[in-house]
Amino acid sequence: MKRGIFAVLVALALAACNDREAAVPVQPRVTGFSLLDADTGEALATSSLTDGSSLASETLPAQVRVRADTAPKVVGSVHFTLGDLTFTDNTAPYVLEQPLTLTPGDYTLTATPYSEAGAAGTAGGPLNVTFSVTASEQPDPEGYRRLLYVITRGSPNLWVYDMDNGYKLVKRRTLRELKVSRTWGAVAHAENGVLYLSHHNRDGRGGAISPGVLAYDLVKERVLWRKIYRPFIDSLEITPDGKTLYMATGEATDRGDFWFVLDAATGAIKDKIFVYRGAHNTIVGLDGTRVYMASVRYPYLVVADTKTNDVIRKIGPFRAGVRPFTVNGKQTLAFVNVNRFLG
Repeated sequence: MKRGIFAVLVALALAACNDREAAVPVQPRVTGFSLLDADTGEALATSSLTDGSSLASETLPAQVRVRADTAPKVVGSVHFTLGDLTFTDNTAPYVLEQPLTLTPGDYTLTATPYSEAGAAGTAGGPLNVTFSVTASEQPDPEGYRRLLYVITRGSPNLWVYDMDNGYKLVKRRTLRELKVSRTWGAVAHAENGVLYLSHHNRDGRGGAISPGVLAYDLVKERVLWRKIYRPFIDSLEITPDGKTLYMATGEATDRGDFWFVLDAATGAIKDKIFVYRGAHNTIVGLDGTRVYMASVRYPYLVVADTKTNDVIRKIGPFRAGVRPFTVNGKQTLAFVNVNRFLG
């Protein structure tokens, strides 16, 4: 009997010890930081932010947010400190709410987990990192760089790649900052350093459309002018001297039967060239004397004199309306895509 009682007491003692061990809470801790695009919420390609990280400003979006990863994944709250900025997030994933514009300089970021909401209860293991943001690359001493600017209709970003450095991404700009929600066409002029975007934006309720053109200084990174044009907009082209824009009024409306002739410096309407409904694609010849215009509902490629803006020739007819086309440098050949024809 004594041996049995001893065994029972030992078993009870072990069970009590196990209960005490199970009751000991796991101390929450912050295990890492990730950088997110403030507009899309997506993690950046090089999102992990560690102590001593150096970030190139040209690879960052206009604004970022910081996410703290914790163990366990769900804690009471996480308290952030970045310079004079503080914020507590009570819900996973734990994100510093304030969008950040990371200009060149040094930063210190700290995040502390807590067992309860509102940075209350037991504080867990904090994570502290220092990192730096370096300035963008300087242009070539001669002042020349070959850059590729990429915009896709489904993306909110303007991507810039260095053509002479393995097409390395050198900059990404958020178009929403420029109040551009859907790009329709783009053209730039190398000498004046201006990018022109034709676009249409819907109002906040998804209703009325505001079709327009934005002129953006690529060097000083600022908007030069913005204009609304009716009935609509489409692709646009610029003359070699950088003074005149030719903009189609679009295949999206039956009233889009002409091209605007615009002053590139101000956006003012100088003239209109009437062709046919479905005004869509435009090319200005390399010598600047001719502008070529194609409507998707018209089986001709129409040519106008850029001095008078008078139509001087119609090339065709083709078997259907003209889609994207190109003209060789000597303006002796045109290569034309047409509707309902693969070839």
